[in-house]
Amino acid sequence: MHSSGDDWYYFDGRSVTWNGPCTFDNLQYLASIGQVEPHTNVATGTMRFVNNSIAFADIEVSPIAFNPPVDTFWEDRKAGRLTVLSGPNNGGKSFLLKHIQKIVGCEGYLLGCSRFSQIDQLNSRSIARDEHRQIYRNFENNFVAARMNTEGCELTLDRIIASLNDSERKQLFKVAESLLGNKFELRMSDPGNLLSPYYVAMDGQNLRYASSGTRLLMTLLGVLLDKRFHTVLIDEPEIGLSPRIQGILSNFFCNSGELEANFPHLKHVILATHSHLFLDKRNLSNNFVVTKLDNTISIAGIKSFSELHDLQLNMLGNHLESLFLPSAIVIVEGDCDIAYLRKVFSLSIPDRTVAIVKADGDGGVPKKIEIIKQAFGDLHSSPFRERLFVVLDKVYSADLGAIEKQGVPKNNIHVWSLNGIEYYYPKAIVARAFSCDVSQVGAIDLERGTIEYNGLRRSKKQLASFVVDEFATAPELHDELADLIGKVAAACG
Repeated sequence: MHSSGDDWYYFDGRSVTWNGPCTFDNLQYLASIGQVEPHTNVATGTMRFVNNSIAFADIEVSPIAFNPPVDTFWEDRKAGRLTVLSGPNNGGKSFLLKHIQKIVGCEGYLLGCSRFSQIDQLNSRSIARDEHRQIYRNFENNFVAARMNTEGCELTLDRIIASLNDSERKQLFKVAESLLGNKFELRMSDPGNLLSPYYVAMDGQNLRYASSGTRLLMTLLGVLLDKRFHTVLIDEPEIGLSPRIQGILSNFFCNSGELEANFPHLKHVILATHSHLFLDKRNLSNNFVVTKLDNTISIAGIKSFSELHDLQLNMLGNHLESLFLPSAIVIVEGDCDIAYLRKVFSLSIPDRTVAIVKADGDGGVPKKIEIIKQAFGDLHSSPFRERLFVVLDKVYSADLGAIEKQGVPKNNIHVWSLNGIEYYYPKAIVARAFSCDVSQVGAIDLERGTIEYNGLRRSKKQLASFVVDEFATAPELHDELADLIGKVAAACG
């Protein structure tokens, strides 16, 4: 692959000189007229600076374009401390990270997905302080010429720990202890020999016995503490980490005070993640969705809580049931509403769980909303905002404006045009309940506590029970009820 912003040079064997700089398009033109041949050595500016080059034929030309261009995106983002990239598999997140790493250079480090490493005794050799430059040169060679995705990480955990100075290593152990609750320290493999190799002990045992998740976390924290890197790019920081650790680590990234306190040298952290826990819920503008269509990778910023909620739910598979939560909540006034609507929703939206909640009359609606807010947080910033509905009879005393202020969207407050759920039962079933013709149902007073017609008496609860028992498939619905179900179904996704 090549970066459109690179300056390129090519070696002229006849004059024994490097010519350039030129763009990659210029390089291709020179190749088309024979001035640059397949075996001609070419190099970017940084490659040439260290006497590194490749054959022109080895350059991997990618047809993929970014919208906006990567250099434009990075120019807009580099002043901030955090950028979170999310999106589907094969959407281009890792590809974008590599392009940003190419721009940042040797002062950045890309932690790829394949960062598992073993650790035992530490090598006490001195670490070359320009090691990071060689790491970048290796990355650039792969970036320019590789014909497959490479996700490896050159910095293994033992190299990372050995490259830190004493204060940095002490900070690594301190942060790891705060996250995991385990004690970390350096110990000599032979306490009676000062020249024996050291190892990292976790609660007294060699770190080699620790879980892969612990070693992954230590690797990540070690790179963040390495002062050679002012920008760290992390592909899937959630790998190997429990949700609890993910949440705590996310707080380090999303809280600028924590980031400054623990990693003061870091200018920017870029995460590519499938975990909703790493989304920045404090600063929406730090979140981006990366998607790929044909040969274009698009980078779109999150601009509202509604978009953030949609993204979170999408990252959860768009099924709140996977968290044992309902997909939507419908607040109704009484028992009959619950009995009928629960049956209708279960048949109309069988693959979603819709909770029908009783408010004990319209006066109880605000109190029920407050209980829901205590469980799921402020509705104005909650994923449940668009999934909470209130259903009221035609005659009500509730203050609709107050319900909106509590966080229920106006479009989610449904007021029946008729006074009572009974008017929305299938007429054919009501007719059977009172042994009359369907044409006579309109004459029945369904608002009374005890409904009488044709010599038959049924309480509202008895009628609701009769109606619910009479259908096993979704009945023909009243237009208003069909509209309500449509709104709830759309909110459930």
